[in-house]
Amino acid sequence: MKHLELYIRTLRYVVAIVVIIVIIVTIVTVVERSVPIFHEGDEATTTVDHNSTNSKNHTKRAAASLDC
Repeated sequence: MKHLELYIRTLRYVVAIVVIIVIIVTIVTVVERSVPIFHEGDEATTTVDHNSTNSKNHTKRAAASLDC
């Protein structure tokens, strides 16, 4: 019977941890939807500006290397 009591106690702790994680994820999801952390245009990934001078020079160098 000791093993059964230990199993039940361990199972309770595991279920409690899973419930806490689900509650945290739910709260974060609700907060994210009500107050977006990443606003429109503020994506985590950076976009390449194709009109910048550096980008144009890189494109010219790439084209020149293909002409060889």
